[in-house]
Amino acid sequence: MRILFLSSYVDPGSGASILNRLAARLKQDGHQVQIFTTSKAWNFDSVKFIQNSKSISFINKIANKIIPNYFSFIFFKLLKEIETYNPDVINIHWTHGSTIPIQIIPRLNKKWPVFWTIHDLWPITTNTFREDVNGQTFTKQNKTLIQKILQSIEFTPQVLFKYKIWLLSKVDIHTISPSNWLFKKVNASPVFRYAINHHVPNGVDCNVFRPLDKNELRKKYGIHSSRKVILFLSANVTNPGKGFYYFAKALESLKVSNPKLADSVTTLLVGRGSKEANDYLPTELINLGSTKDTSRLAEYYNLADVLVSASIAENFPSTLLESSACCTPVVAFDVGGVSEIVINEVTGLLSKSKDIKGMAKNIERLFIDNKLREIMSRNSRDHIVNNYSMEKFASSYIEIFKTAMLDREATEYKFN
Repeated sequence: MRILFLSSYVDPGSGASILNRLAARLKQDGHQVQIFTTSKAWNFDSVKFIQNSKSISFINKIANKIIPNYFSFIFFKLLKEIETYNPDVINIHWTHGSTIPIQIIPRLNKKWPVFWTIHDLWPITTNTFREDVNGQTFTKQNKTLIQKILQSIEFTPQVLFKYKIWLLSKVDIHTISPSNWLFKKVNASPVFRYAINHHVPNGVDCNVFRPLDKNELRKKYGIHSSRKVILFLSANVTNPGKGFYYFAKALESLKVSNPKLADSVTTLLVGRGSKEANDYLPTELINLGSTKDTSRLAEYYNLADVLVSASIAENFPSTLLESSACCTPVVAFDVGGVSEIVINEVTGLLSKSKDIKGMAKNIERLFIDNKLREIMSRNSRDHIVNNYSMEKFASSYIEIFKTAMLDREATEYKFN
């Protein structure tokens, strides 16, 4: 099958890593795969970077600050490249950032089956990506004068939402939602009134993310075997939505309720901005920085006794899949599709969003009850292997691609 992926970015250190892994798996399975992106491409042999001249790109960037995703001058060049490649199916992933113009979707759908994998709430909301955008931080994030000016002249979000409905509500494209939580929201949205909506959970490579020798890794990284190790991982640790503030407060709460246990905790921080977080944690801290190396990430998961996710808004986070595949149980807030990956009391422990004391108690419970942690470690991997393998993930995509192609061929035959 000749498959084309469209994405505004493909950086493997971001949420786009799932696209790269899917593309690599489909290519491994014998399909012809190409990724077109409008941002500077990562070094990946199936990626083609499509851009306008610097002057046109600058004008477009300013225009998109005022009228976000209404139009991009890359439309014409992108359309020409797609027509030249002539795929069997098109799968769109990220459209914002270095914009993939959503105006191109109805045009493409006239000729090819188009699938839009929905990774956040932007396609079905006014102009927001997350359900909860009111995360607290330790430092105030001041906007520049230019940012304030652009915000003051930006088109109203309501206008953008009505535009999405006008543009897409009568188009019979396919959508793919990684979580059942998001699938229900997409299915109920007026934007995708005529769409064929699918639920396909993301997968994880269980050969890469697997249990490793914890004792050997502790020696390698200089962490004593007696330490209780927590991993906090995010592409950007200081992103308010990732909840570092609530994680730090949970550790402060643990320090008060069980100071002896808190003194035995070592926190591993992974991601951009981790050094800025040094002053806010009451435990021993090791900054591991940012990495895009999956083998190293697997080591980090295996170093830890527990992964803590304090995100206040999520869809279907890959970090939880990866951690669970490594037999590292998860403590998290129950938001979005998190409970589809972490089964409360079976593979990890969940608490309500922003419940600092609840999170602290769950961390304490997993550290105190070694037997519970061991049981959850085994359950975690079993759950991922049985439900979220890359094989199942890739085959599910191919199955719906093939069905859409056959349906389109049948329709064309009927009207010819």
